[in-house]
Amino acid sequence: MKCTRSEVMPSVSRKAALPLLKVAVAGEQKAGVDMSNTHNVLRARCVETCVEEWKETLAKPLMALECRDKNISRILGASSLEHRDLPLAIQVELLEKALCAAKVELDDVKAELLFREEQVEEFTKQGKSTGKSFE
Repeated sequence: MKCTRSEVMPSVSRKAALPLLKVAVAGEQKAGVDMSNTHNVLRARCVETCVEEWKETLAKPLMALECRDKNISRILGASSLEHRDLPLAIQVELLEKALCAAKVELDDVKAELLFREEQVEEFTKQGKSTGKSFE
């Protein structure tokens, strides 16, 4: 598709990522090619956006199902999740990359909390050494 070249469409919006990924995969399958290891194609940009926006594109729909139905077997078997229309290999790729993105984000939050904890401890020590109480 000429209209989806990276020069014309350098990025993909969060809301368009999964539908466009389905179109890209269908195009690959129709042409009999596998573009999974090719960078800068629509498929790669869609996957990148889904991973960057993993909370909205992947986690939020799962969480919405969980709120309505506490049965994990039914949630895991639900077909109403948009990414489940993709081939299994792409689902796995999306979820693995999203899991890694979530881990990086969690590590960043932990580091920030640790930094703030250390600041509070230092601030408290300074207060004790000067005789001021901050509590």
